[in-house]
Amino acid sequence: MGHHTEAFVGIDTSKSRNAIAIADDGRGGEVRYLGEFPATEAVIQKLGAKLAAKYRHLTFAMKQGRQDMVSTDCSRASATSA
Repeated sequence: MGHHTEAFVGIDTSKSRNAIAIADDGRGGEVRYLGEFPATEAVIQKLGAKLAAKYRHLTFAMKQGRQDMVSTDCSRASATSA
């Protein structure tokens, strides 16, 4: 597997658990289902830190129930300069 600098993280949220998947950048990027995790701030922060150490740029997309998809971008440069 090659080195990727960008990844897309999909989060399907609920009150108690979040289902999370990640896709590497590019047309042939690998897509992986990471599983379901407790819906706590500590778990999401730990996951975010782990992914930020591996990828230079992350785009998160979340679906909350019947609401529209919400997405946000973050990069190592902006996260470390704040």
